[in-house]
Amino acid sequence: MSFEDDLKKLGDDVSNLVDNAINSQNFQQLNQKITDSINQLVYPRKNGAHPDTPPDEGPYQQQERRYRKPGSEDRKDYQPQRYQWQPPSRMLRRHLFMSTADVAFLGGFQTTIGAILAVIFGFSSLSILAALFSGSFNSSIAGAVFSLLVCLLPTAAGGYLIHRGKTNRRLCKHFRLSQNFIGPRDYITIEELSERLDLSREDTLDEVHAMLEKRMFRQGHLDRQETCLMITDQMYQKYLDLEKEQAAKQREEMEREQELAEKGLSPEYLEMVKECETYLSNIHQCACDLSGAAIASKIQRLELVVSRILEAVKKQPKKAQDLQKFMNYYMPTTWKLLDSYRNFEKEPIQSENILKTKKEIEETLDTINNAFETLLNDLFQSTAWDISSDISVLETMLAQEGLTGNKMKF
Repeated sequence: MSFEDDLKKLGDDVSNLVDNAINSQNFQQLNQKITDSINQLVYPRKNGAHPDTPPDEGPYQQQERRYRKPGSEDRKDYQPQRYQWQPPSRMLRRHLFMSTADVAFLGGFQTTIGAILAVIFGFSSLSILAALFSGSFNSSIAGAVFSLLVCLLPTAAGGYLIHRGKTNRRLCKHFRLSQNFIGPRDYITIEELSERLDLSREDTLDEVHAMLEKRMFRQGHLDRQETCLMITDQMYQKYLDLEKEQAAKQREEMEREQELAEKGLSPEYLEMVKECETYLSNIHQCACDLSGAAIASKIQRLELVVSRILEAVKKQPKKAQDLQKFMNYYMPTTWKLLDSYRNFEKEPIQSENILKTKKEIEETLDTINNAFETLLNDLFQSTAWDISSDISVLETMLAQEGLTGNKMKF
């Protein structure tokens, strides 16, 4: 039954109550009966005044039931969702951190005892010194010096205890702050910790070393370079595994360099080949980006020449020394010109200066192509000379054996 039907029923009930009171001329219970009818609608009772209200359900239960998801009323195991308190992450990881209560108490105790010793015996020392200088000391000078030493030793011990107490208290403070900074993480860099604690890197490392010595970080470890503090043994094991992998890679790299050196292929040669391949890839991309420009054919010609030069160097690694100037100057300069041309081509307004600069780059690229082709010819010319020499030697050996001409000796 809807709320509108309830209101209609309430109106009918009140009207009937009034009619009955008028007919019977009995108005004594009219007010009470009308109040009961209204209360049954607004504040349903446990005896089921509202047809949709389950037994033993009050107004708060009705409101909760009203906001349940459809179909959830039939589930006997339904329980309203309630907020569950979650403890801070450092409380969940309490096994990783030592309680600072003992260290803090020790620091306070040391400071208190040290202050008492320093005040009592320090004041006594000052009194003895004042008596010595004023000449009012009753004993001999030797006795006065002995008494002064007796007072100075506890004073020094008190000063030391004050220093140790302040150090321990400061250490506890930094340790608690470090826990908050670390949070749920398994590591923190010394640089970050230094910034958070507002200390220098050296002072931060001193504090961390003191914490590790006291086992305040129960599973704490520093890396070899002392740049990272690891909180768990698992993280430290991962660091050791990674260190082993890096060491293995370094050994493999050294073995590879040694193998290449035995073959006559230096790391410089490999680096040059890799750099040349990078330039070749950039030139190809530039040719694709400027496919509709006037310079496109010249870039394609440049790409072909550079690829041929690279192939020649790969076949003859010893020729790589002749290409040092080509790789160190010519290729970077060429790529700089091509990249500038591509940027000019993207400009929406082609001004006179831009058109002039583009024209100069196009003409310069012709000169570069001619120079690179000359370099390629020189590489192949040396190869041709070597082949010609081999042919001459072979013909001489065949002639000596009588294997040339029309007659053959057996």
